[in-house]
Amino acid sequence: MYNIYKYIRFLMRTHVFHEKLQHRNIMRRKRMKKKTVAMLLACLLPFSGALTACGESSEVPEQSAISGTAVADAKENEDPEGVDKPGSEDVADSEDAVTLSLWIVSTNMEKVFYTKLFDMWEQETGNKVDVIGLPDQSATPLAKFTTGDIPDVMIFTSTAALMNFNPAENFLDWSAAEWVSDLADTSKAQGMYGGKLIGLPTGEASNSGCLYNKKIFAKYGIAVPTTQEEFDAACDKLLKNGVQPIYLPAGEGWGIFSQFAMDPIFNEHPEYLDELNAEKKKYSDIQEMNDMCQWYKNAAEKGYFGDSYASDQWDYNSEVLGTGEAAMIYCWDTWLVTDYDNDSYEYKADDFGIMPVFCGTRKEGTYEGGNLNLVMVPQKAAHVDVAKNLVNFMAVPEHYNIAYDGIPTSAIYKQLTTNIESVQYKENKDSVDRLLCSSVTPRIVGYSGSQHGKCLVRLMQGEIDVDECLNDMDEERIATLEALAD
Repeated sequence: MYNIYKYIRFLMRTHVFHEKLQHRNIMRRKRMKKKTVAMLLACLLPFSGALTACGESSEVPEQSAISGTAVADAKENEDPEGVDKPGSEDVADSEDAVTLSLWIVSTNMEKVFYTKLFDMWEQETGNKVDVIGLPDQSATPLAKFTTGDIPDVMIFTSTAALMNFNPAENFLDWSAAEWVSDLADTSKAQGMYGGKLIGLPTGEASNSGCLYNKKIFAKYGIAVPTTQEEFDAACDKLLKNGVQPIYLPAGEGWGIFSQFAMDPIFNEHPEYLDELNAEKKKYSDIQEMNDMCQWYKNAAEKGYFGDSYASDQWDYNSEVLGTGEAAMIYCWDTWLVTDYDNDSYEYKADDFGIMPVFCGTRKEGTYEGGNLNLVMVPQKAAHVDVAKNLVNFMAVPEHYNIAYDGIPTSAIYKQLTTNIESVQYKENKDSVDRLLCSSVTPRIVGYSGSQHGKCLVRLMQGEIDVDECLNDMDEERIATLEALAD
């Protein structure tokens, strides 16, 4: 039987989350002092997303700590489609207003889009939202939840850690809600557990791909690649002209972003994810994982990443791109809005475009969608009907367009129009929309981008071969699975 307290101790010794947003947060904090526009200061508070703010791996036990039978008496609350609109009889009058308890990670408490939505709902209904900040998204809420301390609403990131809550059994199913058709495909994918949509996707998102210097490409007559072969040819031409093709800040491992190569694998074969988490498959059993490793090895040997990639650091992205030392980097589009040092270098943010990432796993390349939070209602919540009303209120286009006004984010809803989309996305919208994949690695139990990156560095430097690289990647992941199964 799974021991919740052992799990908590285990999480205290390990890192819980994926790296992409961890380092996005670090860079945002460093650069917030440079921001002079109040709106952007409000928008760029540290984002504790799934990918995330605290560390590296996504751990989850094979069995949920919460029994599905524990919520059998709450089945009548599973149909959110029947919730009336704000102002209905389900919403309390002021004299008997309801106060909803809402859990959210502390670093998200003051996000402007949440505070706006909660304020509007409170004014509309007379009810209140008691926002309770949590220190993390792992041990603390799970321990509270398991002992019966259940909130009315929980905002949580869609990672492997969420699986501990047995979400398909313990949260309302929104699959039949009217607003489902308004979700972007990648947004909806992040809310699906056990065939059910267990929450409303919210938060800030981005489109991750390969940022490239349009002026350098034009100078050497390089067309934007549309296939892996064309991308490799573009890198070869840049090398011949003395330009480092790609800046790969692999000094800390995570900057290699191998997850971008992995997304299309698991989006096209979702069964691989279940098989990995059930210890029925290893990375080495997946041909595309072998192809990814081989491409990184070949690219390093050709010089695509320069000579110092093994020690290169993320903090020098702006300098390397801004001076034209390198022509490309794997990154997210909103980085150019929030973190690029636009005023210090020759090349400005608008001099860069976005194209797919090519890493040997999909011929046409891929982009990665952002990682989102989910607004969920536990079936055992004390005020289920009022909590459902809040979620439906948040899903109304008129409301979320007010809340996201001026926020740098990709459109997580089809009718979201007030957000700030990157110039790079607007210029290459058709390609991004066609090749965008939902982020998968946060749901791989034990996945660590840093550990993957370190294995790939050893491969690229000739210390190990492809088979050894994949075995090393599997080692930490499998150890996590086995530790949590004890």
